[in-house]
Amino acid sequence: MEINVSSVKILYQFRLHSEQYIQAMCQGVEDLDIARIEALNKIQEGKEVVARAYNKNVKLKNFKKGKLVWKAIR
Repeated sequence: MEINVSSVKILYQFRLHSEQYIQAMCQGVEDLDIARIEALNKIQEGKEVVARAYNKNVKLKNFKKGKLVWKAIR
């Protein structure tokens, strides 16, 4: 990844030298990756919670050969 600082205003605003600014930008990119992984983990946890809530209401039924059952035809 290559980062070029072409604005003097940015350098003065953050009071950093260009090398320090580049390092800060790279750290920001790494932090974004970590935040994305954490967000993905939260989404997966939420899906598991929804699945547990849904499966709580599911009633298991066993059908054996020879039993009569209703068949819904749509």
